[in-house]
Amino acid sequence: RRILTVAAVLAALLVLFVLASLPPERYLSKLSSAIEKTDHDIQKARKNTATIAVLQRQVQSLESISSAIEAAKNQSRLVELFDVLTRLSPDHVVIDEFRLDDRKLFLSGHAENPEDWVIQLQRSKALENVRLTSVLAAEKAQQRFDVVLSVRWPSERVDNTDD
Repeated sequence: RRILTVAAVLAALLVLFVLASLPPERYLSKLSSAIEKTDHDIQKARKNTATIAVLQRQVQSLESISSAIEAAKNQSRLVELFDVLTRLSPDHVVIDEFRLDDRKLFLSGHAENPEDWVIQLQRSKALENVRLTSVLAAEKAQQRFDVVLSVRWPSERVDNTDD
């Protein structure tokens, strides 16, 4: 009887050991699956981070290109403005100060007849609101002048002509 009792106890212990070992296997299986998913998600995040870095470099490059285009556009505008002023200015007009603030242009200098020159400037389609703000007598036939006007850039003009 004792042997049977010991055998029964051993059998019960063996069954308990087998049953006790099953749940950790399931837990370990779920844990292993979660680790694999986490590893996959980390790899995906690293790939996305690399893609984001590439896109950020592309955006910076495009911003640099855009800045260069804007600078070239502004230089082109100034060249056009100088061209218009040169074509409309007689040889006796000398501009000493040239200040451009967005569309507003301030000119100071001296000329023989600044009033006649301002009338020519007023006829230009590239310029508007041309005003002679001061005229002072200077040496010989020259007079000092101050002129204020607004520039109409080509994109703002209906007919896109310069004069």
